[in-house]
Amino acid sequence: MNKITSRIALGLSCTLFPALALAHGGSGEGGIVAGLLHPFTGLDHLLTALACGLWMKGRLKLPLGRGMGLFLLPLAAGMLLGANGVQGLYIEGLLTASVLLLSLLLAPGMHIRTGLGIGLAASFALLQGLAHGGEIISLSLEGSLTALAVSLSTGLLLASGYALAAWPDKAARSDS
Repeated sequence: MNKITSRIALGLSCTLFPALALAHGGSGEGGIVAGLLHPFTGLDHLLTALACGLWMKGRLKLPLGRGMGLFLLPLAAGMLLGANGVQGLYIEGLLTASVLLLSLLLAPGMHIRTGLGIGLAASFALLQGLAHGGEIISLSLEGSLTALAVSLSTGLLLASGYALAAWPDKAARSDS
């Protein structure tokens, strides 16, 4: 199975079987530990943050600091909106569709304009924030700590995507 087919299959499986994402159970549990773990335990969040890092570094050629800001600020805005009761229609379907779209955007030969790419990445982050804000973030000190912890873990995942995108470049330079 080639890379494009594999990515499409993963995206379709996440879209067709949202339970595979194990992502948003609505437990309402918060706190620093829950916030740190949540991005790693929800497959949609994990894949979105890693894929956005890969995509922003590899295709959009954005520096890490700019990519962090472009992803983490909409994530925080989404969490704040979600904690205030704003929920998007069909949020779970939109989250899985964003994973599918990201898998397509990472396909070889797929290029879009940087401005559109930035808008899409911000939209993906906002969706993640809405889901998390409505589920584990409350308007309290504990909720603020949870949101901060979610942001830290998400930043780590995004930076990991950047590192993965840079890896082939570093390997090629060391071979020369």
